[in-house]
Amino acid sequence: MSHKFPLEMHTCSQFLLLPLSIYVDTNVFNAIFCVLLMKDFLYQISYLIAAHHLVGILGCLYYSSTIEDTYTLGLAEFGSGMYNTYVLAKQYNTNIEIAYALYAITMTLSNIHLFLYINNHREKRIYIKAPFYILVITRQYYVFIE
Repeated sequence: MSHKFPLEMHTCSQFLLLPLSIYVDTNVFNAIFCVLLMKDFLYQISYLIAAHHLVGILGCLYYSSTIEDTYTLGLAEFGSGMYNTYVLAKQYNTNIEIAYALYAITMTLSNIHLFLYINNHREKRIYIKAPFYILVITRQYYVFIE
């Protein structure tokens, strides 16, 4: 049995991750981040979102060990939260153009930060970095197809 995805609650938790990324211990943040992504598997999500979440979980588990890492994850989720805000604006038919503009700007800035972060990351093996580059590219692709 599939339940309706709680987008409003999920969006609020995405926005809370950015301040948490700075003020809580790295291990605590990583646990919260992974649980929030894993809970989405309780609902019907697309294969692309599932793959996106798996890359995020694996990246968090294996490469998130500093405050810069957690801040980057928090910033990425903030961009995703802006997408969900846009989806909610469409769902409730209110301020759609403003929500899209905020989403497009925030997601693009978030993706630029992610790209630079991955490019300058201490991990230098390209076959390890490739899935994360693909993740950023697919995030930006959705900005343009909306």
